[in-house]
Amino acid sequence: MRHTRQFFWIIGLVIHSSLPGQNFVSTVKGDSVFIFLMQTPAVGQSVVIECKGPQDSDFFQLTQDPIRPVLSLDEARRMLGDDYQEIADALQTENMQQTLYILRNDAFHGGIFTLLNRNVGRVLGRFFVAGGHQKNEIYNYRIRLIDRQGNTQQTFEKRIRIIEKQPVPPADITLAPQPTGMEIAWKYPSWNPDSDERVVQFHLYRRINDSFQLIKDRLLRLDSPEMFYLDRDVKPGVSVCYYLLAVDASGLMSEPSKIVCGRMTDTVPPSQPLGLISRLQEGQVTLIWNLNPELDVASYNVYRAPDMTGPSMKMNTDPIMAEEAWYTDTACKLRTQYFYSVSAVDTAGNESQPSNRISIWIEDKDPPSPPMHLRSYMENHQVQLHWQPSADSDIWGFYVYRGLTDKTLFRLTEKLIQDTLYTDGITNNLEPGTRYYYVVTSVDSSLLESKNAAIWVETPDDQPPQKPGDVHTIVRTGEILIQWNPSTSPDVAIYKLSKICNGTIIELGKFPSSILEWADTTAMKGDTCQYSIIAVDTTGNQSLATLSEKRFMRDYEPPHYPRFLQAKSDKTGVTVQWERTIAEDLAGYILYRAEIETGQYQKISEAPLSALQYHDTEGKPHHWYRVKAFDTSGNESKFSQSAPVIFSNN
Repeated sequence: MRHTRQFFWIIGLVIHSSLPGQNFVSTVKGDSVFIFLMQTPAVGQSVVIECKGPQDSDFFQLTQDPIRPVLSLDEARRMLGDDYQEIADALQTENMQQTLYILRNDAFHGGIFTLLNRNVGRVLGRFFVAGGHQKNEIYNYRIRLIDRQGNTQQTFEKRIRIIEKQPVPPADITLAPQPTGMEIAWKYPSWNPDSDERVVQFHLYRRINDSFQLIKDRLLRLDSPEMFYLDRDVKPGVSVCYYLLAVDASGLMSEPSKIVCGRMTDTVPPSQPLGLISRLQEGQVTLIWNLNPELDVASYNVYRAPDMTGPSMKMNTDPIMAEEAWYTDTACKLRTQYFYSVSAVDTAGNESQPSNRISIWIEDKDPPSPPMHLRSYMENHQVQLHWQPSADSDIWGFYVYRGLTDKTLFRLTEKLIQDTLYTDGITNNLEPGTRYYYVVTSVDSSLLESKNAAIWVETPDDQPPQKPGDVHTIVRTGEILIQWNPSTSPDVAIYKLSKICNGTIIELGKFPSSILEWADTTAMKGDTCQYSIIAVDTTGNQSLATLSEKRFMRDYEPPHYPRFLQAKSDKTGVTVQWERTIAEDLAGYILYRAEIETGQYQKISEAPLSALQYHDTEGKPHHWYRVKAFDTSGNESKFSQSAPVIFSNN
């Protein structure tokens, strides 16, 4: 798409720069005259085409209605029809609005497509064709640009002889095989602005078998007498012939050019083979590589070198067929390093660059024998392993592995060790009471490992587990919920829960390690308790205790408010009485006083009242009273009903 637009730009440059003084160009085909305006009429302008024939005394109008540019996007899209997508691709536009904008406002592309596509010329108001002319006669054409009121703004005139001028065919056609196809070159005269020659493109025909076929119909004319086209569809070794036609803006074609023929020779080597790998078996090296993608690959060659950069030697005496992408080198020496590469050869004898070299060390693939008499000793929570080497002479060292099973091993020795003794647990702690699976292997000079020499070792469990995590308590009605975080030790079997209330230690129970909370319903209201949790492992080792914060046991249920409140005045004040509130944990009463019944009641008893009456020495006959009961947990009842002061004669 990018190249197409570039060609359009070049031909547009030819059209507009070569014809600076012309306002419209014309071509003749048969008895028809084709008119192409060099500029798009402005918005509000329209075009009137007039003609005066050889027998006419004055101009007469050819256009029944003035020609106007199409402004409607839908109408322009309909007029372009199937040509729209090709034009949009060439202009690199995404919709009709962008396409029409460029065609109307870009002088280059508007002129190009007007000459190349008559539908574009009609949309832009720049194309007109008239027929019925007498051949070989001269006609005067006049073009008037008029405004919306019909007033003439500009006038252009031109004399046109009704005679077809068939374009001259391209000349000096030559063929030149290239690595990617056959290049066709030809020459065409440079554009002469004073001539009526309007060639804008060329058609290219090709014959490979029996008949010529049109292979390219939009080879645009360049601002150069020499033009080129690369035919990428010709395969190497194929004979091919070509000829071209020149085509002008009216579609008039030239005679065919001379036919030129040539043969596509293959001078391009295949790509280097990829995916080369090696396999060593019984002292022989088998090389395998990917088949080349080129269809003309005929064979492969295998090369071997003593190092990565030195000269290589061809190994195969006969070509390796293209369908056999493998080779076995049987002339190998043990304990020797070789470097291999592969090249591809096509049917024309072109050989590719060699593939990247790969190396392989020719070594005996038989692993050594495993160590003998592996045994273990336990001391200070460390495991000592002892073994004896096998009788093999090619033993370079040993590897030691450890795991919880024979399937989950990891290597303890980063490098080969030469000694037959290894101590585990010096730098990494072993878990007490855990069974470990130990493996020792022999390694030879080719870094081949033997089979496993294995032994199970169990460490004694004489260490207490980690103590449990934090302990949290939540006081709820009638109970305390105890929750704790588990110990990080993996062998915890149970948790022991105890509480310390008012200095007394009480064991609450033992729980499986999966249980991490318990509700204490034995706590009495008013008690202050602290809880202790201990982890016990599978062998009975106990952890340190984790203690909770101290919690006070209380309830949240307030007592009932006192009833039958009465207030009687006397000479020394007001005496307030009420009925006892029934509650096991009753702690006392609080008396309140206000100036009016709906006023704000103020507490008048500083200390809790245990009696069922109170003498208010500051009480007045207009006062009102209310009372609350509260329990030992600090819960207060609702207010009693308000009581006014009743006057007493005492």
